[in-house]
Amino acid sequence: MYVVCASFGYWAFGEETESPILSNLPAHNAVVELTRCLIAFSVITTYPILMNTLVGEVEKKFTVFKKTKMRMLERTSMVAATAIIAIYLPYFPQLMTLVGAGCLTMIVFVCPVVFNFRLRMLKGMKIPRGEFLWGVNVIVVGLLGGTIGVYQAVGDLISAINDN
Repeated sequence: MYVVCASFGYWAFGEETESPILSNLPAHNAVVELTRCLIAFSVITTYPILMNTLVGEVEKKFTVFKKTKMRMLERTSMVAATAIIAIYLPYFPQLMTLVGAGCLTMIVFVCPVVFNFRLRMLKGMKIPRGEFLWGVNVIVVGLLGGTIGVYQAVGDLISAINDN
């Protein structure tokens, strides 16, 4: 899906293509505004899911957070801390692109295949040759795409640092 979108974006805008692709579209187009609203909605609704893991681990480690008021203070502090980091950390967008390129490659392409193969081997299950080759193909293509993403993200980060 990303390859198709990127290909059409590059085809339409050529060398002037900006990231994210929404930056290339007219500013007051209804479709663009709706898309921005959907992206904002997605971020707002997924943020608590992602933070819940971190907050849960902190609460397990420190028993003081068993009380409701302390939990509220802890959770509010964590949200405030992430907001402050996002606002004040220099080069935050470029850094998140770098982290996303590396982590998503591992989470989406590499780890599921490796874990699946490992679990099946531990259970003594045989992995059919075709399935094994397909898994290796997924890993190789994922690592290739991830490497390109990380390379570009590092280049963007270096450019942002040099521009300032």
